[in-house]
Amino acid sequence: AGGNVTLTNVKYTNNSAKNLGGGFISYITARVTGGTFSDNQAQANWSGAFFAAQSFALTDTVVSHNTSTFSGGGVAAQYGTGRVLGGRFDHNAATASGWGGAIYVGGPLLTISATQFLTNTAGYNGGGTTSNITTVTNTTYLGNSSQGYGGGIESLGSTHVVGSLFQNNNAQKNGCGISCGSTLSITNTQFINNISYGDGQVGGGGERSPRRAAFREHHSKRREAPHDPLDLGAQLLI
Repeated sequence: AGGNVTLTNVKYTNNSAKNLGGGFISYITARVTGGTFSDNQAQANWSGAFFAAQSFALTDTVVSHNTSTFSGGGVAAQYGTGRVLGGRFDHNAATASGWGGAIYVGGPLLTISATQFLTNTAGYNGGGTTSNITTVTNTTYLGNSSQGYGGGIESLGSTHVVGSLFQNNNAQKNGCGISCGSTLSITNTQFINNISYGDGQVGGGGERSPRRAAFREHHSKRREAPHDPLDLGAQLLI
């Protein structure tokens, strides 16, 4: 554990924490360039690979086969932003009532560019990622799944997607590709063979995509984000 954490070309494998952050915890900001986080586990809380209380920035990093009991099967930021450039998130899982199979960001913004999200799962919402305002560019969401909303993306704020692919994602409720609780903008993006057991490839309250006829609106019932683990003294979430 540390305040600001900066790592380059590291390897975290087969680590386990009883509470937060299977690999490590940063109480301020985590910056990771290159490297691999694989087969790490947070047994009773957030973030299988690592947990950042404030923000994180990842560049060309592989996050694979990590698990958490609650939010952020791969990584999570509690209060700040998340930025991901390149790299891959595959086979990560937020089990129980988890949000964000690969990534959970509780702060204002998640920005993703040129990244692959492959076969990540969430016990509740956001098989790939869960965040507030979300910007995704040139990114692939393939084979992700959730037991609630958003097989690929669960976004509680406005969402902007450009030049990306959503394929073979599924959600038990609405939004097998993207579930959005605010305005949604989609440009030059493909949705292929996604499945939801509620409404549509994309579910969005106030959705503004030019592809509107192909989608459905939902979110008549507000969904609250998970409780903050540090607010509870880093104890087990419910």
